[in-house]
Amino acid sequence: MKKLMEIIGLVSRDEQRRRVTIGLKIFLGFCVILLVVLLGNLLFISQFIKLNTMIQSTSSGMYRIALAQKMRRHLIQEKRFRGLYYTTGASVSIRRASDKIDSFVKNLKAESKRIRAKYGREPNIMKEISASIDEYCVIADSVFSLVGKDSLFAAHNLLISDSLKTLVARINGQISTANKRYGLKIVESDFGYILEAVRTCVDKPFYIAGFEMENAQFCATAESLSALFKDGDSLTDELTGLSDTLLAIFDSERVSGKQDNPAWNATYSALSDPLEDILIAELSGVSGTLEHSRGAVGLAKQLGIFGTIILFLLGIVLALVISRKIASPIAVLREATDAAKRGEWDRRIQVTSTDEIGDLTEDFNAMLAELGKVDEMKSRFLASITHDLKSPIGRVRGNIANIQDGLLGPINDGQRELLDMMTKDIDKLSRLIHDILDLQKMKAGAFKLDLREVEIKAFVLNTLEQHTQDFIDRDIDLRVKLDIDDVKAEVDPRQLERVLDNLVVNAIKYTSVGGKIFVEADVSGGEIVFSVMDSGVGIPKEHLEHIFDEFYQAGQKVKGVKGTGLGLTIAKQIVEAHGGRIWVESKPQVGTVFAFAIPSGR
Repeated sequence: MKKLMEIIGLVSRDEQRRRVTIGLKIFLGFCVILLVVLLGNLLFISQFIKLNTMIQSTSSGMYRIALAQKMRRHLIQEKRFRGLYYTTGASVSIRRASDKIDSFVKNLKAESKRIRAKYGREPNIMKEISASIDEYCVIADSVFSLVGKDSLFAAHNLLISDSLKTLVARINGQISTANKRYGLKIVESDFGYILEAVRTCVDKPFYIAGFEMENAQFCATAESLSALFKDGDSLTDELTGLSDTLLAIFDSERVSGKQDNPAWNATYSALSDPLEDILIAELSGVSGTLEHSRGAVGLAKQLGIFGTIILFLLGIVLALVISRKIASPIAVLREATDAAKRGEWDRRIQVTSTDEIGDLTEDFNAMLAELGKVDEMKSRFLASITHDLKSPIGRVRGNIANIQDGLLGPINDGQRELLDMMTKDIDKLSRLIHDILDLQKMKAGAFKLDLREVEIKAFVLNTLEQHTQDFIDRDIDLRVKLDIDDVKAEVDPRQLERVLDNLVVNAIKYTSVGGKIFVEADVSGGEIVFSVMDSGVGIPKEHLEHIFDEFYQAGQKVKGVKGTGLGLTIAKQIVEAHGGRIWVESKPQVGTVFAFAIPSGR
């Protein structure tokens, strides 16, 4: 049934063919690329997720390591403060330290009075010592006030400050100098007792407070660390309990005044060992994670490189497919179009696809067939018309000649002038008919050349001589340059004369009165090259590509000069029949150059 419908034309061409449109082909090609990109992205995403997990694991491990190291530092600080507490001398109260300072100042004043009585004046060095001691007393009072406000850390920092160290060194130096000069009863050790008293009244409570602070920070860090472990509660309880045990041991030691080293060492080791185990385990885990992450990064890098290469190759393949499926048929169509412009209607293009280009190819072949038929009909029509006109025109020319010769009686001057004009018109019409007939013969391949050996220079001069009167009438300056002495070629002189004559006549037509025409000929590359250049109005660029087309009259479009539009077409056919080529170059308001070349050999 469907076959019958196809025969009677009820099924369209699109329905008769399994169509895959160009748009669908391009769409499917890009879908393949997008699919590859999607797969590549999925692989990248999976690797990135894996890397992100590793990074988070590494970050958590590093954080646990940092917390464990921080707890270890707190534990070491507790041990240090305990040791400093016991290596510091006996604790001195603020009152007792203040009394020692007052006693030193009193002794210093007595020594100043004694030396003044002995030498009749108070030495400058004693004044300097007094001033320095006063400065130290101010600092000592500040330390005492800070201790009273439970600002032990500030008091301790003041005691170990560089400014106080500098002041103490200066006082010791001043006392030593005064001893050497005046034999004081006060020595540097006396001032050292004051320093020791002030220091011990601060250091003992400072070390206790520091121990308690480090212990509290240890417990807080233990809670943060335990939050990162699954069994965090038990870990916190264990570490916090051991830390509280250390604090209790230190408190009992201070009360009893005796160190309980066995209990302290056992508890300290019980705290240190878990921290070391945590550090070792976390460092091992972080190291393994980093190793896996390096492998994942390497895999991601390989995926990126090979994915880029695959996409690049896939793009090239897709471009080649599109070029072959789309660009190649279009190039063939363009070539066939150029051939059609030259009148080659018998060319056909093979249909290789079932898409729009296939439809376009079929339509183009059908168009060529129809245009071939039209061109053949036109050629037959022109051949028939021109052939039928030859005999009447011949009879008209003969009758006019008889009248002009007076065979039918005398004629006056007006009649003779009219008969001359009619003769010229008959000659033009006769030339047009012969041109059309020759063109049809050329297109049909029936045009034959009468080849003879011709001396080219004499041939060119003879052709130009026929137009001598035209150059004189229009006051045109003709310049001839012929570098073809003794050059001969096998050509059809009559047809080649038509070519050169046509070019010279055109140059005369479009060159203004008083202009110039240059005719040149020379031998180049195995060819005889002829050129006719004028200083006329020129030809616009848009007309140049059609100048040799059949019935194309660029002269009318440029200047209003009438013509048939066949002269250059026939000239082109004649030159190509000789195995040559013809071309034109022009610039409006400057001039035009027509040139043609024929082989110089036989």
